[in-house]
Amino acid sequence: MPHVVPPVYFLTAPGREEILAGTLARWAQCGWSGEPVIHVDPTPRTYASNGRAVPPMVRMLAAYRTLLARALEETTAPHFLLLEDDIAFASGFAEKIAAWEPLARGWVTGFASFFNPGVRLASHGAASSGADYFLAHRRSVLGSQALLLDRDFAAIARDEWDTLDGFASMRLAALAARLHRPIYYHRPSLVEHASQVSAWGGHLRRAVDFAG
Repeated sequence: MPHVVPPVYFLTAPGREEILAGTLARWAQCGWSGEPVIHVDPTPRTYASNGRAVPPMVRMLAAYRTLLARALEETTAPHFLLLEDDIAFASGFAEKIAAWEPLARGWVTGFASFFNPGVRLASHGAASSGADYFLAHRRSVLGSQALLLDRDFAAIARDEWDTLDGFASMRLAALAARLHRPIYYHRPSLVEHASQVSAWGGHLRRAVDFAG
């Protein structure tokens, strides 16, 4: 199988410089070749109409759409990796992704995740014994810490973003179901939350199978 190295984009926001610096220091040790792109959320913090603060979750969803748009504009790669700014990486992270069978064989026509906070299998036969991946049940998908997106799928997601509901990962999962695209998860998780507090004020989720 050929080794595939997709372009990498980190999503961050003003005020999170120290958090991002810690993640980038860990990133520098994970063996990836090439520099990642740092995408700083351009979403306004207040509504122009009344000066009120834009809720964090609204900002995050808008920021994710700008991240999709930027990746699609800047690269013609068939896949790209979108990472959040508060994660730690498993040993061998870069090598494991580059040689990952679903990516190398072109099976990822929707999206895949490297962070599993407790996702269910799509069916009883959705995971092979000893395999480092499984197919996820779309209604249980949660977490956008480390997502690998197919380019064509990402373009549809960008255009359909405001017609979808829920968190970013839930929107992508709903679209994948609509388009009959599989959702792959790496087993075990290759990233883990490094923060102690959620960026948007919700419950901070942890991977169920991160080995470090």
